[in-house]
Amino acid sequence: MKVILLTGIHGVGKNHLCERINEKLNIPIYSASELIKKYNSRTDLNKRALTINKNQKTLLDSLKKDIKDRLFILNSHTCLVNIKDEIVKLESNWFKRMKVIGI
Repeated sequence: MKVILLTGIHGVGKNHLCERINEKLNIPIYSASELIKKYNSRTDLNKRALTINKNQKTLLDSLKKDIKDRLFILNSHTCLVNIKDEIVKLESNWFKRMKVIGI
């Protein structure tokens, strides 16, 4: 599994860019938030992450369990806002464990 991470702040146009990339290059696209929601019913409150580490573990497990593509783009974030309105930078080990080859 090789992951290209497409990242940006909320509302910047990640979904639109992912759609265009998929149209042109036919590379599968997955949304980190959708993969997390598949296993955790409540992941955020008004775009504030409730349990960041739990969500990242769920994402990692979902990638291993559900995604069979050898190369894909993951629509995600490198920083999140927690429920205290603090910006939390995701630890680099999460990206290594996801086998991210480019951001």
